[in-house]
Amino acid sequence: MRRIWFSRWRWGLLGALAAVSVFVVGIVGGIIHDNEDGDGKQGSPTVTAASPAFGLASPRAQSPTATVAALAPTSVAETPTVPPPGPTATPVSPGETPEPTAPPEASPTEPSTAVPLTPTATPTLAPSAPTVTATPGRVVWYSFTPNAPSATWSSSTVPDPIAFGGPDTNDFGFAMWRDNFLLEDGSQPARVLEMHPAWVGSSYINGEFILPGTVGATARFTAKVGFLDGADAGAVTFRVVFFDGEGSPVCDYSVGDSGSDGALRTIDIDLSGCAGANRAVLWVYAGPSSAQDWAVWVDARVER
Repeated sequence: MRRIWFSRWRWGLLGALAAVSVFVVGIVGGIIHDNEDGDGKQGSPTVTAASPAFGLASPRAQSPTATVAALAPTSVAETPTVPPPGPTATPVSPGETPEPTAPPEASPTEPSTAVPLTPTATPTLAPSAPTVTATPGRVVWYSFTPNAPSATWSSSTVPDPIAFGGPDTNDFGFAMWRDNFLLEDGSQPARVLEMHPAWVGSSYINGEFILPGTVGATARFTAKVGFLDGADAGAVTFRVVFFDGEGSPVCDYSVGDSGSDGALRTIDIDLSGCAGANRAVLWVYAGPSSAQDWAVWVDARVER
């Protein structure tokens, strides 16, 4: 009797479990059916994947398993790749066509604001003091022109010395500087020494210079001689004489010139034969007439 009851109870319990199973299956099927119809009344919760990084396709729906797998960290750390320098591409959304990146525009060049230089006229410099240039390898030991005021000046027509510096109207003759005067050869030195003899024929004028010592065995006397411009009628003899300590002439040199040739004469004397000379005298002799005897010495000097 007990065996029969237990068998019935067992079959009844199994039937109840089967009924419950059918009921649960029906509910689940309905839920799934409603969710696929899209009526919005009921549906199972959907796991939404994280927003994709730039360059990855964004799926409409992903299963929770796929999403978790995508977000799971990788077991091996990857070394980030550093892109080479250059223009950076702008990320685009899926489905969009990337637009070409235009090359950077060059900065416009600003117009130059420099003001063009205006040519400036070169000023004409006034002549400076005379510059005496020595022969290469030699030095100027004594220069006559700047020492002319300290010389003793004499004329053939008067017994007493005459003063240096003119005036140029003195009929006894005169000695003076001429600054920036044009010479017969077209040159225009800063300063020359003019010596004009007395205003009579066959006259002379001279100047005695006391040297700072004996000239020595390596000395030379150099100078250029001629006339001021326009002295076409002038004709003279230039002479230089060196004297030793006893007053005896030891070197004597002379050259004739006229103002009509348009050229200066060069004097270059070797003084090695009169090494003991300590005085020098410059002379200018007039010819038969002293008209326009505007005679000049240019850079008369002793080099050694």
